[in-house]
Amino acid sequence: MKYQQAGSQESESLLPLKKDFMPAKVADRSAKQWCWFDYASLWSGIVICVSGYSIGALLVIKYGLTIQQSLVLLVLCGFAAFVLSLMTAAPGYEHRANTVSFLYQAFGRKGVLLPVIVRMMVCCGWFGVHCLFGGMAIHLILSTISPLWMDLGGAGEVAGYFIFLLLNVFVFRHGFRSLIKLQCFCAPLLLIVGVLLMVWANHLVDFSALGANQADSASAENMLQAAVIVCGSWFSFTFFMSDFSRFSRSKADYVVGQFIGFYLSKLLFGAFGVLLGAASVEMTGLYRFDIVSLINEIEVPIVKLLGLMIVLLATLTTTVAACLATSSVDLESLVPRIERHRAITIVSFLATAVALPELLYKMEFIAYGGLISLFTDFLKVYSSIINGMIVIFLLNYYVKNRQGYKPCEAKQDYHWKECILSILLVVITLFAFISTKYSLICFYSGFLNVFVVLLGYLLFDLMSNKKTFLSAG
Repeated sequence: MKYQQAGSQESESLLPLKKDFMPAKVADRSAKQWCWFDYASLWSGIVICVSGYSIGALLVIKYGLTIQQSLVLLVLCGFAAFVLSLMTAAPGYEHRANTVSFLYQAFGRKGVLLPVIVRMMVCCGWFGVHCLFGGMAIHLILSTISPLWMDLGGAGEVAGYFIFLLLNVFVFRHGFRSLIKLQCFCAPLLLIVGVLLMVWANHLVDFSALGANQADSASAENMLQAAVIVCGSWFSFTFFMSDFSRFSRSKADYVVGQFIGFYLSKLLFGAFGVLLGAASVEMTGLYRFDIVSLINEIEVPIVKLLGLMIVLLATLTTTVAACLATSSVDLESLVPRIERHRAITIVSFLATAVALPELLYKMEFIAYGGLISLFTDFLKVYSSIINGMIVIFLLNYYVKNRQGYKPCEAKQDYHWKECILSILLVVITLFAFISTKYSLICFYSGFLNVFVVLLGYLLFDLMSNKKTFLSAG
């Protein structure tokens, strides 16, 4: 089986943008058939990453949820994301067409650029965030080997960021296909690291007593904020489901594969983040937001280096395959004149722009809340926009077109209803974040945008019906 990873040379997920028509669906159902194990391997390789761990740790460290509350929230929000992933994957399987095909149908030939730009920027953002984690791992590895590098401090982490970024670029340009296969083996290795960290923590902390000590439940406000963050981290993956479900051997294959690889794997690694994040303060004296800094607390140098190397390799495979490759192909599709090496350069600059506050903070040029603030700010902004666009996608397919698909009939340049709503989503999100950065309103824009889309469709339909009624009268 060929892994048609998003952004790989075998994937046609965004190539239709270079053409003047919608792509035809895959006609031969026996040509490329994936079984449930293929989907489980693919999604576990993508979702088991450093950021997946950090989401769980955030719930305890930043929002003050108890261990029980955090685990329940992960289960419920994760299951909601799984159901949503089935809804966005079904069109791909039923019509053997990719995600952009349905976006063409929803937004028009030129209007499709809006959701694709959003998808590209989300991947660029994740690229920058993961490069920060990868750069931290490189800095800690070199610091363990050489005390001279340790003396660099924040400058060493900044240097590690750019080393990791260049490593991603090098691998993508020279050895990407082999990395896709390696990705399926890195996810289990990272799970093993999580299990070993739990064993290590169990000798230092009594988890049953730790849970009992967390008697104070988080407020409803903190619970809602945490739910926004968790939903944002899960829902973004659903925008890619049709790109892969179209190759499924049967409906049961992609359902079972997504349940194991997408839901259970992400849930398990997030649970590691919850438990180890809660225990980290008793283990190390400080709350450890990420798995990289927690591994650095291991006193045995060889074990520490091995753990950091596994995390570095797992982060590299996820970043190249799911972030750099996808965003580069998106950019090439948006501007066909851009060649691959230029697309990679532009994506790297955009990723660095997202990571810039943290890099300047490490160099002590600005005062900033650190990686936790950058992580949560990024999640709040992109999840608000993504949530609304997923609703547009679902309404267009299930309600407007009644689960229909019309290839090669995107004659309109713009479907103004969807385009106006998408622009409105971006404006509302940016306004809420910039004008109320230190308020709680920006947390709720993700939920607000869903109602904006629903209300927008309702108003457009009322206006259309009124215009038809007046014309008939």
